Amino acid sequence: MPNLEGIGLQNFRTFKKKENLEFAPITLITGTNNTGKSSVFKAIQFLIHNYKDGIVSETLDFKTMKHELGNLERIFNRVTMMAFKNSKMPQRQHMYSRLSEFHKKNDPTSCERPIFEEDEDLVFAFPMQFGDRREISATLEVRYGLNRFLPKKGDKKEVVVSHEIKNIAIVRNGAYLHWSNIIGYREYYDDAPEWEMETSLDLKKILQLIIETPFVEIEEGIEPNENTADYFAIDLFSRIEKYGGIFFDFPFPKKKKDGYEKLTKKLTKGKSLFSDYSELSEEERSKLLEIEQKITTELIKGKENS
Repeated sequence: MPNLEGIGLQNFRTFKKKENLEFAPITLITGTNNTGKSSVFKAIQFLIHNYKDGIVSETLDFKTMKHELGNLERIFNRVTMMAFKNSKMPQRQHMYSRLSEFHKKNDPTSCERPIFEEDEDLVFAFPMQFGDRREISATLEVRYGLNRFLPKKGDKKEVVVSHEIKNIAIVRNGAYLHWSNIIGYREYYDDAPEWEMETSLDLKKILQLIIETPFVEIEEGIEPNENTADYFAIDLFSRIEKYGGIFFDFPFPKKKKDGYEKLTKKLTKGKSLFSDYSELSEEERSKLLEIEQKITTELIKGKENS
């Protein structure tokens, strides 16, 4: 089991604004009273209990745990909770309506993505590595949103606050590379429950990050052969038709050897790996193929996109 290399917390007990803590093999936590020392340990206990089977539940479980936190209001930052209860903002919309409004206000072809961040969200974050044979550091962020249930006029009951999972994201240097808005958790009588979500990703940032990150070389690996050369030299749709599926990564480790560049010369003339450019003007097609040729060559020479 990998070690926990850190944790990020927002609105968990004394942690109001999001703070990221890094852990070493031996970590000492010191500080004066009410600075968050015990909150770190309780957060780890709390997350172990809730995420032991993965992020599978719509809401967090506060019962039968060693941390003895009790309920949502006891784990939530008191200042934030009080401000949320007393705010004049309307009741929080369901994610369906929030996404619908976002798409109405934004051009469908826009690259803007529906990221819903609120200061009162309860956030847990974990350091992670992605990119297969690369060391690209990022953070996995799990965000829970609050909901208010207002009493009717004249009713002396207090405002009731609940929570539900809202977003899961991969974040790097404050930029969201991948973002899933959780629309709902569906439970069925006969079938297994499932999440319904809308996922966005910033492909441009991800590709740029992969191209700029050095590839970790290994001593031995499988050499490309005629079949792999043919597979990666035809466009995406022809690949699906011929092979019955697609595989975006190269199935052999890369070494600093001559010869990989020749693969790009086998590209079908007038087409790309991902799309058919035959309907474009000669100038447009030339520019696009030049860009793709460069990216493909970089990938083949060892900048693997897994």
